[in-house]
Amino acid sequence: MSQDAPFQRILLKLSGEILTATEKQENPLFEVGSSIKKLIEKDIEVALVIGGGNIFRGRDAKKLNMKRASADHAGLLATMINGIFIKQVLDNIGVDSVVLSALFMPQIFEQYDVHKAKKYLKEKKVVIFVAGIGTPYFSTDTAAVLRALEIEAEVILKGTKVNGIYEKDPKLEPDQQKYDQVSCSTILENRLNCMDMTAAALAREQKLPMIVFDLFQEGAIEKAALNKPIGTYVEGK
Repeated sequence: MSQDAPFQRILLKLSGEILTATEKQENPLFEVGSSIKKLIEKDIEVALVIGGGNIFRGRDAKKLNMKRASADHAGLLATMINGIFIKQVLDNIGVDSVVLSALFMPQIFEQYDVHKAKKYLKEKKVVIFVAGIGTPYFSTDTAAVLRALEIEAEVILKGTKVNGIYEKDPKLEPDQQKYDQVSCSTILENRLNCMDMTAAALAREQKLPMIVFDLFQEGAIEKAALNKPIGTYVEGK
């Protein structure tokens, strides 16, 4: 491990919605891939969990009058599509990667296995986890915490559209104070709208820290991975 890298193994959690082009970033996927390449060059092992909100969102399910389980299955498939996109971007810039799926689809992906995942990480391959944990009623936030614990990642880096955690949505109430540091217990007690409550509860139980940050800030992923001041540090307690 590089001496200037505080974490040897990280799990990067990205919502699918972040992969949509914005005024800040025309090609967010390329920016993410380039940042991941820099981490690999610093001998940091990188795993990734991706959401599917850019393809299918909960509100779409409501419009279609879909049952929750069916909607969640559609969401799991959306994460698999995003996994293909991310792998292609990494391939294009010379970063070895492998996609492991919680759903059995052998024609396209290898099936998730924790021993395989750890083996690939030690080989400096980026491991992309798709299809959540393979069942409905669990968010990709929860999948990220579970996978991080299974592969023994030291931290979760949660890239969002907001530069940290606030008491309330800063887009709706601009004068809200940002937390520089907060605990999982506070997130649960105050029901802070920054992650799924099941994910926060599991992270607290297992004392897993997280860093929540604005993915579109320049150099954001590298700063978070090197534990430099950025976003909100979430204590696993």
